[in-house]
Amino acid sequence: MPAEPLTHSEALIVDDDEAVREVIMAYLTKQGVTVTGAADGRMAVSALERSHGRFQLVVTDLSLPGADGLAVLKAARQASASAYVVIVTGYASLD
Repeated sequence: MPAEPLTHSEALIVDDDEAVREVIMAYLTKQGVTVTGAADGRMAVSALERSHGRFQLVVTDLSLPGADGLAVLKAARQASASAYVVIVTGYASLD
């Protein structure tokens, strides 16, 4: 994460598990971040395509319905090459 505070940043949180998504969103909101949530990969990709690069941070699950976390990463990079993207997963390893 950047050394500067997250205040006034915008983040997209993508997870099909509503509880996980809500916890991350609540934490970032308390840090002063404006957050948007997406419940699947297709919604996230769509939000990123319409965002005009406004998201400085994208936190996404790897395994998502509609489009996986790698598709979200690709869309985030196309929207803003300088965005931080964090991919999380509940799986112990990647094949």
